[in-house]
Amino acid sequence: MHESASARAAVAETMTALRLLGVPLDRHTLLPYARLAERTAVLDLDQLDGLTNLLQTAERALLLTVLPEPGLMALRRLARENESARRHGGASGAP
Repeated sequence: MHESASARAAVAETMTALRLLGVPLDRHTLLPYARLAERTAVLDLDQLDGLTNLLQTAERALLLTVLPEPGLMALRRLARENESARRHGGASGAP
C-alpha cells in the first residue's frame, strides 16, 4: 500500500476495531483480500487506458470506480449467499 494512500487510515481503523471486538485479522488472513482488491484496482484502471483528455479521464474514473461501489458490494453479498447455500445446503431463496 502506497504511503500516501488516503484509505490507509480507514484500513487501520477497521483492523483496530476488529481487534478490540476480539476478531483479530493477521496479515495471513488479510492477504487474500488485499490481492483481490489489487486485482479489482487493475480492472478499474484498465478501463481508463487510452484516454488522453484529463477531464474525460477524471469523469470516467468517477463513473467506473466510485459510483458502482454499492452494486459491487451487492455482488459480493450475492456471491456470499450463493456460496453459503452451496456449502450448507440451503434452499434457493431461503434466509
